[in-house]
Amino acid sequence: VALYHEPNFVLKPFDGPTVTTVHDLSHLAHPEFHPAERVRYLCKMLPKTLEQASHVLAVSRFTRDELVRVFGMDGKKITVTPLAAASRFRPLTEAEAGPVLARFSLAWKRYVLTAATLEPRKNLDGLVAAFLRLPAALRRTFPLVFVGARGWRERSFSRQLEHLLSQGEARMLGYLPDEELPALMAGCRCFAYVSWYEGFGLPVLEAQACGTPVVTSNLSALPEIAGPGCLLVAPDDTDAITAALQQGIEDELLAKIAAVEGPLWAAQFSWERTGDATLAAYRCALGG
Repeated sequence: VALYHEPNFVLKPFDGPTVTTVHDLSHLAHPEFHPAERVRYLCKMLPKTLEQASHVLAVSRFTRDELVRVFGMDGKKITVTPLAAASRFRPLTEAEAGPVLARFSLAWKRYVLTAATLEPRKNLDGLVAAFLRLPAALRRTFPLVFVGARGWRERSFSRQLEHLLSQGEARMLGYLPDEELPALMAGCRCFAYVSWYEGFGLPVLEAQACGTPVVTSNLSALPEIAGPGCLLVAPDDTDAITAALQQGIEDELLAKIAAVEGPLWAAQFSWERTGDATLAAYRCALGG
């Protein structure tokens, strides 16, 4: 018996048991963060997919609860299959991370990192506004480094960066291969990810796996992913983000907690467990 698993929301026509993975409902919660045609497409097609699917996978408990709340789905039809950090995301020594940092002229533990597609949902303008409120000496010593591909409406975000870039207090590295991210995450003083909405938030987990303190949002799935060494803030509270960034830079105890307990927390999320849960969902879809 053939089973069709669609890993990206919308099922294609198939005469047989089907499983779909739903990552988030951001097109409903924040339609302003998506192109209008994408919102129209998902609003039209996702309800049909959820009705058609024999079983649904959600990447977090938050997304599962949203499916139940918004679409009235039976929770028994949904299996939570969290993501996990790849094994290359681990604590590294300065010598191990050195070649990658040297290529970008970055000093070990002397920068704040964020990694995200450059688009409004990631609240990068809010992060920049909060970073600008840090003392000038901290901004010069710990520049804000951006890693990520250019995204929808990226130009409006770029305008917010002009002052930091002109002063050497921010760096734009663009899209980088996955193999280089562990060194950048392990080598930063803290990792910032104050997104408005996430169905999971994998970069937060990857940074924790590297033993790095994290500043992240207290909304959507992010509190579910954040463990020891993480500071949770409201993404619309600029002062709170600034205070958390300063703590992430200056708090040595926080750094020690993140270094020891962060990788242990991240290890609770494993692809093996996700694979087992996915297999169980397949059996359920097949009537087992």
